[in-house]
Amino acid sequence: MATNSLYVAYFMEFLLGFTFPGKSIVMYNYTMEIVGPQWRQAFVNINSIFDTGVIMIISVYYQKISKNWIYL
Repeated sequence: MATNSLYVAYFMEFLLGFTFPGKSIVMYNYTMEIVGPQWRQAFVNINSIFDTGVIMIISVYYQKISKNWIYL
């Protein structure tokens, strides 16, 4: 990722950390063990929507706002 702002780079790195696939595998396993059966589906759906939203926000930022999407 190429940016001139250190704070933007930190923020984008933080958001990318949420989308790491290994995190999802661990989250799904913990969800099955810890969360009650009535809340499992809702919890997994909310997390999946959040992950997809973060990826879309990062993509829109690089394509529309910073115009540095070519480096990705």
